[in-house]
Amino acid sequence: MNLLQSSPVSAKRDVISPSQIKQDSKAFQDTIHDLIFMHPLLVKMIDSPEFQRLRYIRMLGFGYVVFPSANHSRFEHCIGVSHLAETFLRGIQHRQPELGITDVDILCVAMAGLCHDLGHGPMSHTFEKFMHEARKDEEEWHHEEMSVKIFRRLMEKNNLGAACEFYGLSEIDLCFVEELIHGVPAVGRPANKAFLFEVVANKRNGIDVDRWDYMCRDAYHTNVSIAFNRSRITDAARVMTVKGQAQICYRQTMKLDLWEMFDTRRLMHRKIYQHPVASLLDRMLVDALLTADPHLRFYGPDGTSFLLSEAVKNVEHFLVLTDDYVLHSIMHSYQLKELKSARHLLQRIQKRQLYRFVARTRPVTHLKLTSLQDLAQIRGVLAASATREVGRDVKVDDVVLIRSSFDFGCGTSNPFDHVNFFDNDDLSSAHLVELKSMSLCMPEAFFEESLALYYKEAEDAAVVDAVHYAFTQWCQSHSLPTFEQTAPRLAEEGGQRKVWVSDQRNETLRLSLDGVAAELDSIYEGREVMDGRMRSTKAVLQHLDQWETARSTQRNSSSQ
Repeated sequence: MNLLQSSPVSAKRDVISPSQIKQDSKAFQDTIHDLIFMHPLLVKMIDSPEFQRLRYIRMLGFGYVVFPSANHSRFEHCIGVSHLAETFLRGIQHRQPELGITDVDILCVAMAGLCHDLGHGPMSHTFEKFMHEARKDEEEWHHEEMSVKIFRRLMEKNNLGAACEFYGLSEIDLCFVEELIHGVPAVGRPANKAFLFEVVANKRNGIDVDRWDYMCRDAYHTNVSIAFNRSRITDAARVMTVKGQAQICYRQTMKLDLWEMFDTRRLMHRKIYQHPVASLLDRMLVDALLTADPHLRFYGPDGTSFLLSEAVKNVEHFLVLTDDYVLHSIMHSYQLKELKSARHLLQRIQKRQLYRFVARTRPVTHLKLTSLQDLAQIRGVLAASATREVGRDVKVDDVVLIRSSFDFGCGTSNPFDHVNFFDNDDLSSAHLVELKSMSLCMPEAFFEESLALYYKEAEDAAVVDAVHYAFTQWCQSHSLPTFEQTAPRLAEEGGQRKVWVSDQRNETLRLSLDGVAAELDSIYEGREVMDGRMRSTKAVLQHLDQWETARSTQRNSSSQ
């Protein structure tokens, strides 16, 4: 790919004076980083249609339904990442001039930070989940690949080759930018500058400016407090050679600050990114997109039509898609009867008529689920069991399983196994740090996951009860305890009837109903009949209310 108008011209490097560049820079007032000055070449890229599209791609997808102010977009995030990348490298350049970090190096890394999210589809990560399920038999799609394709198009369509040459960038520099977006070194820079790949997308330990910006920005817009101090970490960074590789290491006094960063990421996944309602909304949106995909066609600039799942095959088609365009196309497609189900799902989201929560497993370190096919098989087992229980067909598609996982940014491993520290008294070597040397109050496990069960038809109490029972049996057979459940279940144990109920603390209370056993037996005489079962559930709850009221009155009288 030759994006420049002529061959690489290294002679033009550093010809433009820093004062001239600063004079031609443009200031952006940012919510998180205050006043940001952007390099004139980056300003030209920001003013392109390809980059402006990011204004209409929300960072958190449907997260704004849970957090009303979370309407921020990829546009400001990318500008923030570019700013942090330049600031971070300027600090290292100043502290370690012997590394030979050039202004062109910094410009390339800032450019990669600016363009790293160009390939996000509508509703950000939700689109990736949709693509994963819509194209099960094809190679898994990732937004980084599309970011590189759009970066190339941006440079070509906006004639930025001459501007790149003017500011000293060669063809190899643009290849370097693409490698930075992928986060994988190749030919862009020699091995002694491998540390440059740890600034925007750090594949080694996840300490990078992309994470710093989205954590600060998402926390601000969701009003979630965070603990880590980004500025302290930035000032404590130093490039050192570890096992023959140039890596970014940190002063040993920053141990707690870096641990706070890893722990903050975990907490933000629990509070924001995988908030139970946010995850459920995400699932409902994916279901709506999958339902609409075979029937809804979009049109590219060339007039050709394409399906949503086909958009990734053509950059021109992909750039048409934004959050509101896709959602409005489904919501207002009244002329297409095939889209009625998808439209109904989006309307349910608007009215907060969500799938009904049934139960959740306790967190474990490994669920032994490796693919979507595993979840589909479990759903099939639950649907078949519920079908036998209620005597009518329970659709597999109505049984929903959502898998949640939480870690510190490095999967199942300890993140400190991938971070090297140095002492001010010895700048010649770096070393790992044991967590227990910091505090005894550190986790024993670094990864946990759980499985939540939902049912689409919230009003069908009989099926909800049957699915819940099937899920409980499946969990028991796989040694997975459940601790959150909403469906009342009548079971016989030792000749006594027991009812399982969940209180506001999601703790299961096991209540013996010896005093009303006769009445409950009579209620359940028609247990195999659907209508009788639905009536029985209501009656059981009514008797429970009466029983609990009587017990509460008795306790109050005794205490007096």
